[in-house]
Amino acid sequence: MPEIDWNIRKKNLMSDEIVTDGFFQVGGTLSDTAPSYVPRPADKELLDSILRGEYCNILNARQTGKSSLMIRTGKQLEAQGVNVVIVDLDMIGAHIPEISHERQFGDAGITPGNWYLGLLRLIRKEMKLKAEELEWWKAQYESTPVQRFTRFVKDKILAKTSGQVVIFIDEIDSTLNLPFTDDFFAAIRSMFNERATNPDNKRLTFVLVGVAHPADLIKDRSRTPYNIGRTIELSDFTPQEARTLLPGLEWVYAGQSERILQRVLYWTDGHPYLTQRVCEEIASRTESRWPNREIDRLVTELFLQEGQLRRETNLQRVDDYIQGSEYGEKMLQVYREILSGKKVPDEERSIVKSQLKLSGVIKATSAGYLRVRNRIYERVFGPQWAGMPDASPEERPERTRQLPKLAVPALGAVLLIAIAVIGYNSLIGTPTPALSPTATSTQAVVALEPTDTSTPLPRTPTETATMEVVERTEIPSHTPTPSPTTPSPQATSSPTTTPSPQATSTPTSSPTSTPTATTPPVPTPTSTPSPSPPALLQAPALFEPENGAVFSGQVRLKWTWGRNLEDHERFAIQWLPLDGQPEDDLWVSETEIIASAGAIVPVIGGYRFEANVSLASYPPGEAHWRVAVFGDTPDRKYQISQWSETRIIVNQR
Repeated sequence: MPEIDWNIRKKNLMSDEIVTDGFFQVGGTLSDTAPSYVPRPADKELLDSILRGEYCNILNARQTGKSSLMIRTGKQLEAQGVNVVIVDLDMIGAHIPEISHERQFGDAGITPGNWYLGLLRLIRKEMKLKAEELEWWKAQYESTPVQRFTRFVKDKILAKTSGQVVIFIDEIDSTLNLPFTDDFFAAIRSMFNERATNPDNKRLTFVLVGVAHPADLIKDRSRTPYNIGRTIELSDFTPQEARTLLPGLEWVYAGQSERILQRVLYWTDGHPYLTQRVCEEIASRTESRWPNREIDRLVTELFLQEGQLRRETNLQRVDDYIQGSEYGEKMLQVYREILSGKKVPDEERSIVKSQLKLSGVIKATSAGYLRVRNRIYERVFGPQWAGMPDASPEERPERTRQLPKLAVPALGAVLLIAIAVIGYNSLIGTPTPALSPTATSTQAVVALEPTDTSTPLPRTPTETATMEVVERTEIPSHTPTPSPTTPSPQATSSPTTTPSPQATSTPTSSPTSTPTATTPPVPTPTSTPSPSPPALLQAPALFEPENGAVFSGQVRLKWTWGRNLEDHERFAIQWLPLDGQPEDDLWVSETEIIASAGAIVPVIGGYRFEANVSLASYPPGEAHWRVAVFGDTPDRKYQISQWSETRIIVNQR
């Protein structure tokens, strides 16, 4: 880790209070020296393009680093002797003088004349020119405001300076509701076109920055659109680029920074604001360790809890952009297609798709398709938010596709038969047998029906990222954790060891008789009953030996179990090195199995699950692996099934 020469965070030895001096910055424009600024390919592309004299457009969604890139590039240009002007159009209102009785637009009393004059005043201050723009402006009374603007650029900027002049125009989207700014962008295009006849104009370069599409800049469709300039794409941080943020985490949580950042990126997929937001929150807290589950809970607290859509500014801006757009309904139609899993191509000429990208909720893939930008957005702006007809939390569309067409009627018949059998057994005092390894599919569905009613974590049927290692801790004391070499107890143990609830009554007693003295009393609960089943269900059965099934750094693990998982259930895959400590469990849902290019296949007795697991984070050599089913709720986690037998894997990386 490089030596840190700035004061990020210090431990107060008297109180253990963590003092924040701001490595991470949430929102706003980062300075050119900010330690948490993350360089991307756009940095070099923008600098090189400007030095070649190209006009550029940095048009992207909010809070993706546009203004920070502008500031950093401006400082680099100044270091090379370039004259740099940075104009924030949001600031024009503070510099508008009262100069005329022209027609005003909007609540701010803006007229074309005072808007352009306010713009010239900002440019003059940035250039440190001695000209008195108000007197000069009045002397040009015969010209229109836009003509005065172009003349000022030529007579007061180019004529008074030498060398290249670069003018950054930030927050251009603030002009889109003004009826007279078509002329402004047409004038910029005109100065570019005049390079052919006026060589001095080659020294002048404009860079437009904001949340807009080039087609939006000139609203009058009868005029030539704004079709000049290189588009600078601002991509989200890659894992390699995001390593710039490691020092801010390492300073506070030594030895944990890489794992923390990996889990943060799992949620944010490198979104600049979201990544800085989560990292800053982690670095400002006093926890000594940040396992993956705690990071997940923090993300839920910051973004996923009810009401955060209106409290968290980034989420609110995405929502407002779509809901307030004239293309809002068409944007939602495209977004629903993306959420439903359809391949929606990215089309630059599509106004609706371009507007949807500018909202920030989606982005284009390298293959040329659109997808939801990250897991946080996928949860917040899910099917319910998008108004999809099958958006109720109880719906699991992916399961519906997996079941045969006759599965639903057949399941109803099976349940009726099962209820009748269980009721008859309870009357005659016969315990219901546990599921055997050779159980039929009917037995599997009935015997393994869960009893947990906890509130599930929010799930999304279109979650598409690959599986990640989720660190698990604090397994309840009642949960057995057999050693790798000791076979797990099977659910086929005799009824005397794991009696069914129906077997607790005396066989000779009538349904209306009172229990005999030998029947143990039912304890009165003193707290909320545990949602976990009274006995562990049968273990998943490993489908085949996997030794040697390692390919491209991955292994395809296969097992069968009697039914699909519920929303609150996960498979826990445990990696047990022969000569070391067990690794953190890999907890996966059905959605994540499918997302990892795995499969869920109906078979006799239940389903076969096939998951592709990356071996990059596991040590090389031989190891056992096994799998079990766990319940996973915001409040706790608990074991539902027994652990499977173990198998050997050879990690040859």
